[in-house]
Amino acid sequence: PLAGRLFSRLGLYGRGLCLAMAVVCFHPAFIWMAGGVNNDILCVMLGIAALSATVKWAQTPSVRTILPIALCVGLSMMTKLSGGLLAPGIAVVFLWRAGQEVLADRRALLRYVRQFALFAVICVPLALWWQVKNAVRYGTPLTYVPGMSSQSSQYIGGYSVWQRLFGLPIESLRSPFLLWAREGGAFNEYSIPLATLKTAVFDETALFSADTTVGAIGLWASRLLFFSHAFLALGGTVATGEAVLRRRFSGGRMLCTMLTVTTVVMAASYLSFCFAYAHTCTMNFRYLATLPVIGAAFWGALYTRVSRRSEGGCKAGC
Repeated sequence: PLAGRLFSRLGLYGRGLCLAMAVVCFHPAFIWMAGGVNNDILCVMLGIAALSATVKWAQTPSVRTILPIALCVGLSMMTKLSGGLLAPGIAVVFLWRAGQEVLADRRALLRYVRQFALFAVICVPLALWWQVKNAVRYGTPLTYVPGMSSQSSQYIGGYSVWQRLFGLPIESLRSPFLLWAREGGAFNEYSIPLATLKTAVFDETALFSADTTVGAIGLWASRLLFFSHAFLALGGTVATGEAVLRRRFSGGRMLCTMLTVTTVVMAASYLSFCFAYAHTCTMNFRYLATLPVIGAAFWGALYTRVSRRSEGGCKAGC
């Protein structure tokens, strides 16, 4: 429901809306994350709610519409500090919308200052009280992440940046599942793009092996699912660029920029995390789980444009 509300507020409808919802409903990551007992899926849910509330505020800015954003962002960061990665994209909308009105009427400045002050008063304590409490009481850094030893069996810090980003190891390409030296194998997954795509579909689990007939069939089906997802991910990237250039949402360039900035910030944070903590387990799609929803929105916008063009061509031909 939250994703559907976001898509509707962005102006998707008809088959474009159905396509976007299909991507979200049938995405493997949301299926396996739904069964997990951790904070990841809650953080994603609150993040989607925050984006949806931001779109509504952009359409009708007021105290009433900014309160849900403050609550959702604050609670998302309380759940998991990485929920704060939504902040730059939301800030773009705040400044863009306020700037438009203030340039037209300077008296609007005080109204927006009050709204943003209320946002900060609600959001900041919710977001940071746990980190501040631990910093004061135990001296824990605000962004503390438990590290792993370089002596770990899954340490991959010896590979170059080029290998991590652009390498296509044959061993990795042979299997649609994440490869671990800890499972008795001699190879650790180190390609960030391949590991991310694999964990998006199968998490860190190897579902089949080729030891039996059933296993061999399941392995080929898994490969098909893996490449299907890779195609959707690549298409989502293309759709993102197309939507940004053509302003394909009801809010025009402002909302396209919000979603694009959110995507770029999350991707950059993820890459930084993968290099700072160079272990196979770090390269997991759950750290990017909000992106399929954003990609689905861009897919829906692209489909709507293409279908309109096709209908226009048919009418012209008739």
